[in-house]
Amino acid sequence: MSRKLTRGRYDFEFGRQKYRVLLNTPIDLRGVPADQRDEFADKAARARLDAAFNLYGIPVDSPELAKWMALATYLMSEHFKGCRILLRHPGGSPKLVGRDDYIKLAEDFDATRGPTRTDTAHADKYLKNRKGVVKVGRETIGTSRALIRAVKHGRSLKES
Repeated sequence: MSRKLTRGRYDFEFGRQKYRVLLNTPIDLRGVPADQRDEFADKAARARLDAAFNLYGIPVDSPELAKWMALATYLMSEHFKGCRILLRHPGGSPKLVGRDDYIKLAEDFDATRGPTRTDTAHADKYLKNRKGVVKVGRETIGTSRALIRAVKHGRSLKES
């Protein structure tokens, strides 16, 4: 059974860590006889290229040029933001809360407020009376800090 770990826009399977370890290990020629160094370095470099292709899921049987272009594309997208392909906006979906929802929340919050309560104490009581959650449009507010922020936003919208 294969488990996957999602990181960024790539899916890495557990077990691909060995490729990363190999790619981060320098080629050590100490102790290798001088006449065998070239052959040893070539084998080690080829092993690292194969590890890079395997790490990014580039098929071994694809043509040489296609492998190199795919590897270059993956590496460029990891190191340069301008080479990334975004499937969705990085900030998430836009808020679906209208300005009137915030204004209604601020008015309701202020209308139920006691004369001597601070914003924090009233926000705690307000949330407690509503089972710990307040819905504003499609947004869910569950902490007094977030509620105070939303109320202040509603007050500023009401004034403008």
